[in-house]
Amino acid sequence: TNAEGSFRFLKLLDDEYTLAISHPDFDLIEKTFTVSGGKTTSADIQLSGDIPILNVSNESLDFESNFVQKTFDISNEGKGTLEWEVVENLPWVSVNPSFGKTKEEISSVTVEVDRSLLKEGSHQNVVIVKSNAGSKSIAISVEVISKISVFPLDIDMGSSKENETFTIRNTQT
Repeated sequence: TNAEGSFRFLKLLDDEYTLAISHPDFDLIEKTFTVSGGKTTSADIQLSGDIPILNVSNESLDFESNFVQKTFDISNEGKGTLEWEVVENLPWVSVNPSFGKTKEEISSVTVEVDRSLLKEGSHQNVVIVKSNAGSKSIAISVEVISKISVFPLDIDMGSSKENETFTIRNTQT
């Protein structure tokens, strides 16, 4: 076939021919043609079958400055089996599950961020859902805000203490 899926058989003898078209994702098609008198015979053939269609519930996940987990759903809006994998190569992002299959059911994926691996500020990146029906990107954004914590909060020096120990820690949210 060419890029459009067209093909030609040249110099066929006058007769009846059956053309069979097969592909793993489509139903088998058999079409009978009669060739006679050296005339050109043509036909449009539409493949049909179990073709999955990838759908994701979110185009982005915003963790703001306080969320650690968010979820999105993967579903199949077509027929057949959708085989998918969530690809992320970010040390501060984890996904669970990271792969699966779905026909009619919805697969929920949990995304977690680990702010301890990030510096203060805004961070953006993407995770990609790859499947046998194409790919979709989901934008990930997270804010890291530093906070200072002091422990203990109250120090009683009394009248005789000259020194007391306390801890100041930079904690992120």
